[in-house]
Amino acid sequence: MKSKAETASFRALLRLAGRILGCILASAALLTDLSALPGSADTAFTRYVADNVFYDTLLAAACFGLAYVLTGRAQAAKGSAHTVLAALFMALASVLSGLFSGADMRFDLDIKRLIVIAACFAGYAVLFRALCVLMDGLLGRAAGPGARPGSGRYALIVFLCAVPYLIVTFPGTVNADAYDQLNQFMGTLYPGQVFSRTAAVSTFPGSGTLINDTQPVLHTLLLGGFYALGRAAGSGSLGVFAFVLIQSALGALAVGRALSLLEKAGLSGRAAGGLKWFYALFPLFPLYMYATLKDTAFAIALLHALCFAAELILFPQNCLARPAKLLRGGLAVLLTGLFRSFGLAVLLPVMIYALAKASKARAAGFGRALACVLCGFVSCLIVLYAVCPLAGVGKGPGIEKRALMVQQTALFVKEHPQEVTQSEWETIESVFGTREISEMYRPDNADEIKYLALEYRGSWNAYTQAWLGMGLRRPGTYLRAALGMAARYWDIRLDATDSGTVLYMGDYGRYEYGVSGEFMRMTPGYVEIHVSDTGLKLVNLAKSALLAVSRLPVIGLLFKSGPYLLSLIALTAWMLKNKRQGVVFPVTFIMYGLALTLSARSGFSRYAFPLMLTVPFMTALCAVMPEKKRT
Repeated sequence: MKSKAETASFRALLRLAGRILGCILASAALLTDLSALPGSADTAFTRYVADNVFYDTLLAAACFGLAYVLTGRAQAAKGSAHTVLAALFMALASVLSGLFSGADMRFDLDIKRLIVIAACFAGYAVLFRALCVLMDGLLGRAAGPGARPGSGRYALIVFLCAVPYLIVTFPGTVNADAYDQLNQFMGTLYPGQVFSRTAAVSTFPGSGTLINDTQPVLHTLLLGGFYALGRAAGSGSLGVFAFVLIQSALGALAVGRALSLLEKAGLSGRAAGGLKWFYALFPLFPLYMYATLKDTAFAIALLHALCFAAELILFPQNCLARPAKLLRGGLAVLLTGLFRSFGLAVLLPVMIYALAKASKARAAGFGRALACVLCGFVSCLIVLYAVCPLAGVGKGPGIEKRALMVQQTALFVKEHPQEVTQSEWETIESVFGTREISEMYRPDNADEIKYLALEYRGSWNAYTQAWLGMGLRRPGTYLRAALGMAARYWDIRLDATDSGTVLYMGDYGRYEYGVSGEFMRMTPGYVEIHVSDTGLKLVNLAKSALLAVSRLPVIGLLFKSGPYLLSLIALTAWMLKNKRQGVVFPVTFIMYGLALTLSARSGFSRYAFPLMLTVPFMTALCAVMPEKKRT
């Protein structure tokens, strides 16, 4: 018989071998380009080796070391089904994103490919379980004595650290949508003198205004109003600069308020300090704060609204007793919906939960809180669906809200053209102006096909029926199209070389290829944003530098939405395991991540920015949430 010492040594050896095997699987998962498995020409392995294998190898090495260290401590979470389930869900998301992030959407799963996919799944599961152990330890130590809360001090630090980026991007990052918003606004002031692409193809009622709801109307009015005031004062660029300066101050205040709230709730000084410097120094946040993007305004309003919800949960007595705080909360709800109408859907479950928790405090002022929140929701709906139409605000192109439907239609036509009925072909042709949409299909981008239907002004009922009929016949095709659109939002590979998927820094050219050919983005005398040659060189230099940084393990992962979304899954598991209140926060934003499938481009950083701004705050918030009361 073997001695106890020999048995213990043998078990230790088995554990060591298991750790090494698990780490090898985890590293191999990161090195395997699953999107190349179907053998598609544009995802050939040789191109992967040339472009990505060096950086992915560095990431794999880093993860190998991390997983090796952490799996030794995984015994602490051995009995947690939540940790295992979270790791499996994250592994599934990573495998699906790897398969659909750039591949030909139709491929056969032979036994060899299934083995590779299964091995990658196992490797990701090992890695994510190890990371869940790390999160468990960090969140467990996040609560503790903090420094004296001071939102103003935090806001000032965040704002000052962003000033160098303002110098680089002066007068602010301006993208194609912002140019079109300015053209809408100035075209309303000077009818017939300024052309707007979306106004030209929208179905506005001919009231004399060019403003339509393709972009958030409030954002168009604010950006256009600041530009017009600056232009009247001698420089439209100064008007844009004033807009982004105020926006950046409000963004810094939102971050400062969030950090102060977390410290007041019991976040340790070390954790709060790390979060502060992350918001202040990581380039993603200051650069987007200085952007004229609607996504930035929405993200800032959303963070303010989440802080209000958190206060209702954590400090109901204090919050309910202060009418000014309640009014600011209602205003944050209103602005969140006005800057993005789906913001109401994001806030609804969070605010219902927060109000339910606040009601249990039985403190005076709950009626005012409920009234402020309801007023925010109702006022937003009234403005969007009553005031705007009465004011002559037009309806934008109907295709803008149907990006996923466009992708699913194009993939169905590409793979099953023989199954498309004559009436469906006629509907497709009436909407897109052609039947040849299959060759324009890209798994991650609906724009090229979507632009064909910008000028369609007929009823969408026929298209909806055709789309639904094809989907009922081939639901698997529609599912794969949806996975293609979602894939890059959940991807954690370091293969992004497009600045739009890393950090969108605007369009400074004078011309753009539009639906009807080339047209001037700037309108001399009416819409002119001056960017000097030196400024353009600085912007291009910053783009190149950030692209280089975005390829560095593990820092580069922070430029992508995938780690933020996957962390929400781990966070949900941690809260369930530790019986913490507020699990509705991460669950709601997981659903938000899934809803990004409806956007026109997969993995576009500006679409995901609201998530990337709010997830660090929500992670720390969940760490200081109280435990559920036992009944």
